[in-house]
Amino acid sequence: MKIMGVSFKDFVLSNVLKIDIDIFDMPFEVLKALIVLKRSELVVHVKNSGYYKREFSGEINLDNLKKLEDTKKELLDRAYDETQGIIVVNNAEPVSLYFTKCCGGGTANSESILGYKVNYLRKVLCRRCSERCEEIKIDCEKMANAIGCRIKYKDQIREIIRDVSRDDTGRIRKLNLLGKEITGDKLMEILGLKSNRVYFKEDSIVLKVVGEGIGLGVCIEGACSMANENKDFKDIIEYYYTGIEFVKLDEDKIVNTLEGRKIVIDAGHGGRDFGNVNGDFIEKDINLKIALRLYELLSNKGAECILTRCIDEDITLSDRVKIINRKRPDIFISIHQNSFPQESVNGIEVYCFKDDIDAVTLSKKILDRVTEELKIKNRGIREGDYYILRESKSTGVIVECMYITGNIDSRLICEENIYKIAEAIYRAVCEYFEVIV
Repeated sequence: MKIMGVSFKDFVLSNVLKIDIDIFDMPFEVLKALIVLKRSELVVHVKNSGYYKREFSGEINLDNLKKLEDTKKELLDRAYDETQGIIVVNNAEPVSLYFTKCCGGGTANSESILGYKVNYLRKVLCRRCSERCEEIKIDCEKMANAIGCRIKYKDQIREIIRDVSRDDTGRIRKLNLLGKEITGDKLMEILGLKSNRVYFKEDSIVLKVVGEGIGLGVCIEGACSMANENKDFKDIIEYYYTGIEFVKLDEDKIVNTLEGRKIVIDAGHGGRDFGNVNGDFIEKDINLKIALRLYELLSNKGAECILTRCIDEDITLSDRVKIINRKRPDIFISIHQNSFPQESVNGIEVYCFKDDIDAVTLSKKILDRVTEELKIKNRGIREGDYYILRESKSTGVIVECMYITGNIDSRLICEENIYKIAEAIYRAVCEYFEVIV
């Protein structure tokens, strides 16, 4: 399983190393729990996982993984391998990793912290962590400056903190600080506190801070205690996450097949509609040959492929769109050949509908693979307001494979190169779905 050219394993482990906690200073089962939850969070970025939601928008940097000493790398590898493919889902959706270093006796409901409900982040009474606390004296001027206020000590000292609202674990939901309403997590941020479970002593600004962290998800201290009681990673996750189940991905299957993917292949023109013509070169025939070969390759890789036409026949644009919208494929590819009055114009170009980011990604991969295979000019990605792009409800591209009127491209038209185009598009599709060819 790959994402942006990086193995999914390295992707997960490099992100686990970014967690703000010493993951090597904890029992092995806790490390395994964190890896399983991070794998669950990141699987939504893997296109062929069955849980894909969006592309990964961050930067993948493996430096922290490469610099890791051998003993720690071996420990990470073992934790990953012993939980191979296991993710956590709630209502068939992968969960995200949330943790707090010490909840001080209870985690919180998500709406108290995030402002909205997350089904698997429900309050859990935690009897396994210490109720450690510390007292911090806050400089009032510094606090006022942090929220853009000024203190008038004579008449305002007793109005510094009021209207404190807490959830039933004692964590601050919101309060009025110097006349401004802020949330508990904002108070943590501006005062540099470790927890949002804070108490105030008399009229002076001395804070009693209980626990460490925002109080969501796994309590690390409690999880370590569970592991020391011989509880495994599943016990830990089930204790702190509500209404979840474990699912095992077949990572080998995901990386090697297109099973579960649906692709519509549209051979442009057909029947009485010849498309572009240059002597013996007829666009409709070239399109169909490419489409049939692409269909064969993708089907052999496990994809469910649908051809808008498999013979030389008339198919209207509206009928092509109806096929696409009825089948609702993951992608559709419309195969065409271009022409231009000047024979000096050559090369491949791909058209997408505006704002279709996935289509742009697919287009770039097709352009790269075809130009690499045929050594023809890459004319780039174009935005096209074509009927088939505009009216279809799936991500799709129009591939103008070459200019059959071009003085260079026309010399490339032969059975061998037609198959090479199909094979290059096939490789691009596999790369798009992060599947090994």
